[in-house]
Amino acid sequence: MERIVLKLGMFETLMVAVIAIYVGEFLRNKIPVLKKYCLPAAVVGGTLFALISLLLYSVNIFELNFDYKTVNQLFYCLFFAASGAAASLALLKKGGKLVIIFTVLAALLAALQNAAAISVGNLFHISPLISMMTGSIPMTGGHGNAASFAPIAVEAGATELQQWKSRSRQQPSV
Repeated sequence: MERIVLKLGMFETLMVAVIAIYVGEFLRNKIPVLKKYCLPAAVVGGTLFALISLLLYSVNIFELNFDYKTVNQLFYCLFFAASGAAASLALLKKGGKLVIIFTVLAALLAALQNAAAISVGNLFHISPLISMMTGSIPMTGGHGNAASFAPIAVEAGATELQQWKSRSRQQPSV
């Protein structure tokens, strides 16, 4: 049996994303632990959608192709804005001392990641700009964060990233 391939344009992709968010919100309201640990509706619904898509693809039934490149940056911004909007001063007060300790430790870890990245880069005679692209930039924000910082690094002189950019367009991001 041949797999059915469905190609979705920008608007259809947006529609699927909105449905996933509504499903995520529904699940957050039905499963208290999701709200307790402040999981955003986009993460809950998106994860469920990704797992269902993976299952259908794995058993060779159905494949979805999204036009994600058109609105990719917009969705990154919306996701992080929505995640931040879920926080409140009351929630931060509830966390109290633990939130402060976590913030200090996260900042310290990011600084250590950058120091390690630049140190290893110097050992191999790699530009500090390229080294930073392997430090806290992707470690704290993921590969999407690194991809969004790449043009800034290229503008600052990391010309090596230009050749990687052309190769990365050929490989899908998972």
